[in-house]
Amino acid sequence: MKIKCPFCGQFASEKKFDYLYHNANPVTGESVVVKDAKCFHCESCHEEWFNKAQEDSIQDFVDRAMRKPLTPMEIKQIRESLPFKTKKEVADFLCLNSKAFVRWENGYTGPNMANDLLLRLVAYSEANFNFVKKLHETNFAFVPTHYFFVNEFLKKEEIVTMQVEFPKAEESTQAILAAEGYIARNDEEYGEEYYLDDKIAA
Repeated sequence: MKIKCPFCGQFASEKKFDYLYHNANPVTGESVVVKDAKCFHCESCHEEWFNKAQEDSIQDFVDRAMRKPLTPMEIKQIRESLPFKTKKEVADFLCLNSKAFVRWENGYTGPNMANDLLLRLVAYSEANFNFVKKLHETNFAFVPTHYFFVNEFLKKEEIVTMQVEFPKAEESTQAILAAEGYIARNDEEYGEEYYLDDKIAA
């Protein structure tokens, strides 16, 4: 991939290199080596720079590298803390492969980030555990009101819908009153009120 160099106007090409990301962890000062990072390099003026996509790719690599996955011992602690007798029972409860805990606890492989998060969440609180248990009892039926953020979102949607529909209802009321011979007059104290049109009344 070649682009025009913003410094000298000549063509520059993309190159790969190992990039040392300093102070990836601001607390410990730990640095991370990003393998096969990409940047643009100009052969004419020797300037190098990143575009946004390259910067985002590096940041994503660093974020993943700084995460501390569960160790085999920690996974075992979580599994044994749950009220099940066998590894298979825990795996079934969490909708995992029946051999997952054998592989993870022996260090053959590790859970991906999604399963790592799942293990932490189900062990975090009794409420989380009971929620998963309830899902099994209801065959995983989706009930929007059982989900806080979904429920709040639907409430807001309902309010917006009412606000949109209310003016139409008001216009309909005005049309009915007008057909009956009433006219609207603004009153300083009581606001808009409807009175029978004097001419029609006469």
